[in-house]
Amino acid sequence: MWRRPCGLLLVFAGSTAALWLLWSGAGQAGRAPRFPADLDELRELAEALRDYERRHRGAALALFCAAYLYKQSFAIPGSSLLAFGKGLVVRYFPDKVALLQGKVEENRSCLFFFLLFLRLFPMTPNWFLNLSAPILNIPLSQFFFSVLIGLTPYNFICVQTGAILSQINSLDAIFSWDTLLKLLLMAMAALIPGALIKKYSKKHLKLDEDKHAPLLNGKKSM
Repeated sequence: MWRRPCGLLLVFAGSTAALWLLWSGAGQAGRAPRFPADLDELRELAEALRDYERRHRGAALALFCAAYLYKQSFAIPGSSLLAFGKGLVVRYFPDKVALLQGKVEENRSCLFFFLLFLRLFPMTPNWFLNLSAPILNIPLSQFFFSVLIGLTPYNFICVQTGAILSQINSLDAIFSWDTLLKLLLMAMAALIPGALIKKYSKKHLKLDEDKHAPLLNGKKSM
């Protein structure tokens, strides 16, 4: 009974230790980087990480990959909950699980494109898709590639937004016309994949928008 939770805790502890070792190596003068408390500290951290990337490209890539995998694996709520919480998901989200189960079965013949639609649609709660995928018996290969392709536009927008904000020297600069225009263009670009996939879905997927609305009532988050 306790084997699975204990195993998860051991994996969590080992992953935390490994990530801390990688993170500590990115510091300066033997000190691990600190989480920034203001804009100045954020810029100092960004500069320190850029310098670390120039000196140790391989280690910086390993740190980035480890931090991303750590965040995705142990997010709460997140897929780690399924290690011992399948019953909780069904208990607390019975309507949404049943709705999604029905849609998955209706679109079983084109399941990959249905999953791609859900990932590209801006209002789909990705955290719930991650939680419910094993319960719905979605093949791992289709789940993996739908995430890989479907979240690419979203991740690109996030990276571009971060690149814009990294050039800001003060908080007042956030509200400059140049910065606001760039962020507005990024926001408009984020709507394009959803609009295209919605147009495609009307022709090729079995969707009832009124019944499907409760499922698409959440924030875009991986």
